[in-house]
Amino acid sequence: MPSLTVILATFNGAETIAATLGALSRLEAPDGGWKLVVVNNGSTDGTKAIVETFADRLPLQFLDHPVANKNAALNAALAHVEGDLVVFADDDIIARPDWLVGFRRLAAENPSFAIFGAPMQPLWPSDPPPWIEHGIPWGAAFAAHPDDLADGPAPSHVIWGGNMAVRRSVFDAGHRFDEAYGPRLGRNILMASETEFTWRVEKLGHACWFSNRFPVGHQIQPSQFTPSWLAGRARRFGATRAVRHKAMYRSSPLRDSARAVRRLCGHGARWLLSWPAADRTARYRAMWGVNYEFGYLSRRIPITKSDI
Repeated sequence: MPSLTVILATFNGAETIAATLGALSRLEAPDGGWKLVVVNNGSTDGTKAIVETFADRLPLQFLDHPVANKNAALNAALAHVEGDLVVFADDDIIARPDWLVGFRRLAAENPSFAIFGAPMQPLWPSDPPPWIEHGIPWGAAFAAHPDDLADGPAPSHVIWGGNMAVRRSVFDAGHRFDEAYGPRLGRNILMASETEFTWRVEKLGHACWFSNRFPVGHQIQPSQFTPSWLAGRARRFGATRAVRHKAMYRSSPLRDSARAVRRLCGHGARWLLSWPAADRTARYRAMWGVNYEFGYLSRRIPITKSDI
């Protein structure tokens, strides 16, 4: 039996998944071996045909999950796990050859921890322009970790699903991914689907560990530099934060909404001022802020009686 299982859910990943699977085919096998479960999550492009070309190069089990709901696809894949460690990847990451060996060693070195993560680093299609590099928060926009995270015990929010491992015992205890989060029905509704899971199980006593020893690259597409893509990402991030704030804190929705409106007005003013100043970095920063606050307010307004 393999000692660990890698789970990868993909929706219309034809542009990136060949490079991802190519990197996985070059992995060093951990002691006991490994298996890969790829879930085709309702793709309508050539993703399935690309995955099938790797059947003789990877310890591959291919599943079809026709409804586009990433967390539902991950939950379906859990029924096919073998081994005591479950490693999660995205269809646009590039892993180093020692990736699985690293997670296997990390879990053995830290037996009292249940959730493990490592950095995601952007692989740019070209050097990002300065208004992207300095005007946009890379973590929220491109799933890129900062460089200053320390090795050791960590809060759950720094562990992201593109480079994450969870002991199988967590899933054997009945924990699953919340299917209201993450990409579903072909649209990104709420982001941070895996971090919602890690936050929830962390509260139940499952500790998290972060290591810088085995980062993965995250393929960034040229379309992700466009204002329309970034605005949509900011709105989804804001909406996700609003839902998380409501779940995590006993805060006043009226006060939260008022603060968001004030921030929105401030970002809007800075966006207007950036035009006569020809300051594109400030314009992108303000654009992100405006759309973030719109997204936040979309999940805080209307305020229901149960919120008061």
